[in-house]
Amino acid sequence: MKTILKQLYISFLFLFLVGTTYASQLDIHHIGVGQGDATLFVFTYDDESTVNILIDTGNSNGKGEEVFNYLISAIPKKENRKIDIIITSHLHSDHYGGTPKLLELLFANGWGVYRIIDRNGGIAPDPNVPCYTTDGIVVDNDPVPPEYAEPASNLYQRYISACDTYYPNARENYLVGTELISQVLKKTDYVFKFWNLANNACVLKQYGTYETDCYQANNENDLSNVWLVEYQGFKYFTGGDIGGGGGSYLNLETPLCHTFLTWPDSGNFHLCSFKVSHHGSAHSTNSDFVSTGCSDPTLAIVPSALRSFSGTQIPTYDTLNRIATHPTSLLYTFIKDDGVYYKGSVNYYNHVVLSIMNPGFGKPIQMAANEYAISKSDLTGPTNHWKSQTFTCSKNHDAPTIEDYVISSLDGQLDETLQKHTNLNGYITSDKQHYYETGEVLVTASTRSSKQDKRLERLERKKIRQQERFMRRERNMLRRYKKRSERRSEQQN
Repeated sequence: MKTILKQLYISFLFLFLVGTTYASQLDIHHIGVGQGDATLFVFTYDDESTVNILIDTGNSNGKGEEVFNYLISAIPKKENRKIDIIITSHLHSDHYGGTPKLLELLFANGWGVYRIIDRNGGIAPDPNVPCYTTDGIVVDNDPVPPEYAEPASNLYQRYISACDTYYPNARENYLVGTELISQVLKKTDYVFKFWNLANNACVLKQYGTYETDCYQANNENDLSNVWLVEYQGFKYFTGGDIGGGGGSYLNLETPLCHTFLTWPDSGNFHLCSFKVSHHGSAHSTNSDFVSTGCSDPTLAIVPSALRSFSGTQIPTYDTLNRIATHPTSLLYTFIKDDGVYYKGSVNYYNHVVLSIMNPGFGKPIQMAANEYAISKSDLTGPTNHWKSQTFTCSKNHDAPTIEDYVISSLDGQLDETLQKHTNLNGYITSDKQHYYETGEVLVTASTRSSKQDKRLERLERKKIRQQERFMRRERNMLRRYKKRSERRSEQQN
């Protein structure tokens, strides 16, 4: 059994390494919503189907409408017009103020929403706890301009009401360490990955586990959920408003550096791109995070509109300087005619779209960046495509080892197996490790029944038969894919 599993996943790995993937493109849309966040990820497959994940929606009903109109233009095919997962990074109005209106418009126009996640239980220690609670603690300790100020409790109640009214079955809980695309959406090509690294001030300790280090949060920003997107050798990071220390903010960025060191990339972990946390505030994106020994980023996107926090506009000069002197290139979701991005007034909002196609491993990765200016006074009006650039992420992009890829591939299958064939609550790391080592599902005596034993035996026999059939198909597929990869390499050269 163990031999068959190893042969099977070596075949998977071979397909992975030669660049013969089912995926074709990743587009990351940093939507210019002014002072706030809204980021759309569109993962496009060779059959032109998509997985669409949205993080945050801006600060008001008007921004929710803007985001909806943007979705229509960004996802033109009607059969792809759905949002697989909507994520609220944390419960500040500039991140989820547009969500109630957006959900209303999505529902009215026939868009499906499969899952909704927020930090108030959205990534929780117990997957069986309801995602939202009407008495959820909401801390909104940042001053907000009067044009979109609203008591946090009122917004939160509207948010819950919209979720329950339009998509009542979409709310769900997952552990820190969950990979959304394979484990939640059940897409099993393992080319696109969307990892949760932190939430509610708990940071993932080790790749391939659900173990965390948890800290006492001082404010709502500390509770932001944090994500790592992978597309072959390409990596992208987004972390809401987490901090790197200073003032009342926790330093969650330095612990994340330790998490990065556990990633299966032969010691060459780095980010090709990332969204700058907390709009570029002085308390985020610390020197540890941008260092060569941590994220070592190539391109940073700053979502802001020069809002003032206690008299200090963000992004701050010091933060931009830390990033730029790494060195890392900078793009912004706003436009300044004078080119000074840490003070003054914003002239236009700006959509920043990154496009990555078949990045592969072991070679520089090209990131196409297109920018679209939009009027501050007419957020649903026309946009002006004013700039195109290409950034090269030229650092080492080694592929995972066989052992690393086996663990990643098994993850979604194991979660489904444990849920269907045991009474265990949640995902148990020790059981996963046993499964990786032996190919057997380990069920504790206190939860196992004879009926479950027989069911597991049938499952194992069925699995062996399926794998034998799969191996026969794989031998033929490998030959075809290898030839296709060689042709592509010849064309590129």
